Amino acid sequence: MERALASKSTLICAISQEQYRVFAKRSTMGMSKRQRRLVKEMVWGILMSRSVTLSKIALWIAETGTRLLSRVKRLSRGLRGKWDEEQVRQNHLHAMGAMVGQESSVVIDISDIRKERGEKFEYLSCVRDGSTGETVTAVLGKGRQMPLYLAPYSARAPEYESENKEVLRAIETVSGVIGRKGIWVADRGFDNKWLFNELAQRQLRFLLCAHRERTVVVEGGKQHVQRVVERVPLGSYLHIGKRGKKKGFDIRYGVCEVELPEYWDASRHQDVTQKLWLLVVQGYGTKDKRVFFYTNVPLEDEDQRRQMVRRYADRWAVEEEIEFLKRRLQMEDMRVRAWRAIERVCLCLMLAFAFLAWLVERLSTRRKRLMPAMCSTQSELDPDAAFLYYRVLEAMQLACAFVFALDLWRKG
Repeated sequence: MERALASKSTLICAISQEQYRVFAKRSTMGMSKRQRRLVKEMVWGILMSRSVTLSKIALWIAETGTRLLSRVKRLSRGLRGKWDEEQVRQNHLHAMGAMVGQESSVVIDISDIRKERGEKFEYLSCVRDGSTGETVTAVLGKGRQMPLYLAPYSARAPEYESENKEVLRAIETVSGVIGRKGIWVADRGFDNKWLFNELAQRQLRFLLCAHRERTVVVEGGKQHVQRVVERVPLGSYLHIGKRGKKKGFDIRYGVCEVELPEYWDASRHQDVTQKLWLLVVQGYGTKDKRVFFYTNVPLEDEDQRRQMVRRYADRWAVEEEIEFLKRRLQMEDMRVRAWRAIERVCLCLMLAFAFLAWLVERLSTRRKRLMPAMCSTQSELDPDAAFLYYRVLEAMQLACAFVFALDLWRKG
């Protein structure tokens, strides 16, 4: 039994380290040797320690003859030093963007980094209890996803213009690599005519949850959108399973074409009229309440409507990612205070999750027997760990820690 456990742990550890070297090399192309080393150590340390605290990350740096404090100081200097995080982000997008298909869901969301007792963090803002960040992830299907973009922003930072500009920066960065592939999915916080226009101008398809009270044009006449929503016949039925739950949603839905009235686009100095489809759904959340969505994807066919209704469920992928970063990798336990260092720690966090997602994709095609072995190792210890990446991270960290302890025992 002990030999089997040691053999299994050694295999998982060896393959994880081998795959990580490949992943890190692709993510740090074009950087100097010192910068590559910093990123590799930060990402691997975050995975193994499951923390963003430099003192815990430094414990996993294989560097003989130096004290822990010296390693922590070196990481701190490196995070504040001169290196181009935008290059790392582009490397990552070019390497992972190929996984995004034409019909993948590209989910975007805003989350908070809460530092309730923080006082000395640079550009700490009272808006939403702290600095906020944009997250973009691609849903690959079967519970799998791939993070594409994660960047913090603060209303007090000198380069900050507006939240709309930050959203647009994330969209431009990701779409600049993946092009027009995928359908952008977002919750009601993105119900913005300006954003509809920006996505349409870039010929990007979208599905955005709506909540604002506005006037729309239907059959040549202006009407309040809520009155239109209440009159849309819900003639179609669909059951949507909820990930990790036995019960799902029984919903009804219907569609109609609408037109958003003209408004002045100040950035392009022209009047803009938008023709969209209104997708009305009953069964999400409160049973009898109707929610509605705007999309620029034609919904003339019943199959297209059904797929679009299911697509909104993909939005939970970004919520799972944010929860994973905060609960398992301790995103909000960040101790670095310089804004540049905060940006880089967030980038390393995204790469840590991206490596897990990339590892799952690699093992699913090249080492199909190893994936069930990793997941079963964790499920035996924590049966409630339903999220795939929880189990992979825990199994990988457990195996590497076991091998590390075994090596120390042998040397001692």
